[in-house]
Amino acid sequence: MKILSRAIAPALCLLAFTLFQCKEKKSATKDHSADEAAVRKADSSWAAAAGAKQLNDFMGLVLDGAVIMPPNNPVCNNPESIKTLMNGFFGMPGYALVWHADKVEVAGSGEMAYSYGNYELNFNDAAGKPMTDKGKYATIWKKQDGNWKVALDIFNSDIPLAPPTQN
Repeated sequence: MKILSRAIAPALCLLAFTLFQCKEKKSATKDHSADEAAVRKADSSWAAAAGAKQLNDFMGLVLDGAVIMPPNNPVCNNPESIKTLMNGFFGMPGYALVWHADKVEVAGSGEMAYSYGNYELNFNDAAGKPMTDKGKYATIWKKQDGNWKVALDIFNSDIPLAPPTQN
């Protein structure tokens, strides 16, 4: 019986310590619901600016050192290349763009967050035929001076690539 109690006592102490640590960590977890709501609002404002072709409002939500990774294009890693990318979209005949964050998560520090969701881009092709591209995106947000701004954004289409042509 003494052998059993000698084995159980340390195990019970370890279990109690572990449960206490878990409780302490849980109670120390910061409530990020206000930050999550702020990121959702920033994401929605960013989408509205893009949909309304408001370049200044769009860029106002982008960090100076932000990176945007569009499909089938080079990385945009400075304000000029991001503006060029967006002006290219805005100039497309029949342009309409909407997106919505399905998920927002704020880091424990409250200084970084990510959002992801789906987008729909409408435009007219070279022949004037209306086209729709649907896809997904992921954005990393960084809090700067109390405001959430885009640090990194990537998006890609759900439309499969055309098979390679045979020569």
